[in-house]
Amino acid sequence: MTETTEARRYWKSETILAPEVRSPLAQFNGERPPAPEWFENALRDLPLERRVKVDGVEIEVLEWGVESALPSLFLLHGTGASADWWRFIAPFLAQERRVVAMSWSGMGGSGWRKSYSFESYASEAEAIARAIGLFSADEAPILIGHSMGGMVGTLCCSRPDNSFRAIVAIDSGILDYRPPADWRELENHARIAAEDWPSYNLYPTLPAALLRYRFLPPQSSANGFITDYIARSNLRELAMPDGRTGWTWRSDPKLRFLGQEPDFFADRLPKVNRPMVLIRGGISALIPLERFRLTVEKAPPGTLGLEIPEAGHHVMVDQPLALVAALGALCAAWPPATSSDPNGAEP
Repeated sequence: MTETTEARRYWKSETILAPEVRSPLAQFNGERPPAPEWFENALRDLPLERRVKVDGVEIEVLEWGVESALPSLFLLHGTGASADWWRFIAPFLAQERRVVAMSWSGMGGSGWRKSYSFESYASEAEAIARAIGLFSADEAPILIGHSMGGMVGTLCCSRPDNSFRAIVAIDSGILDYRPPADWRELENHARIAAEDWPSYNLYPTLPAALLRYRFLPPQSSANGFITDYIARSNLRELAMPDGRTGWTWRSDPKLRFLGQEPDFFADRLPKVNRPMVLIRGGISALIPLERFRLTVEKAPPGTLGLEIPEAGHHVMVDQPLALVAALGALCAAWPPATSSDPNGAEP
């Protein structure tokens, strides 16, 4: 398979990235950086962990909090991440309600599939919510998704028969999604490669793997303790059939071939039939301010647009407590109840 334009652009960028962007954890030399008390306390608030089978694949599900008359919060992570990205956020939101995070198939602690699509991810979220009883409560769940999670949540809430309460999309490139160059060729390649042993980036030691961890889009990290935590959670030890051992990422390598037609999400945004909030990182490299304003404009009437100052694309890494405050305040007063729907969702 020929090298794609996007791949060339990415690897070219490797040579021009600042050292703290190219390797945010290099300064720690494989050691865990000190973390503030609030972060350590949040991680001590251990969730209930379970596996729920969806279409033959076990999906990782984490749960905090208690059953409540308030809507539950269903947290959806971004590409290559996992439910672990919410472990230091969820406990703050779970004081009076049930909070659930899942790892998409092919990521985190979930099983892998032969192929992936955004439609199947939307169905996966709906299946998990139904299986663990989120739709059986007095109030339907509110979806909160970061990046790809917000895009899939948007897709969920654009389906005519969806049962969700509302959607919050955090720095999600809904209007700007473009599949990999030559994505049809890539998907065909992925289907063929699925029958073979996947191609892994294998690092000899954990420190060597941490040295290679970086964000996409590229950025530095002011909160090294968070970056270190999520990097470690994204790694696993692996023994290869040829006898080599080392550390590699937990995500299925085939996910790099995840594609969809251009404007797939932009076409569905106006079809969202639930209350919606769009949140942008104030210094996001993914979504310029004018593009964000256009996204809010093209969203259904009544959609709110909010911004988290001094946050890049990875909002929970850059400004975790500001995100907690914004989500807590938002969910305390929104979405408004309506007389037309017992769950308070707009028709």
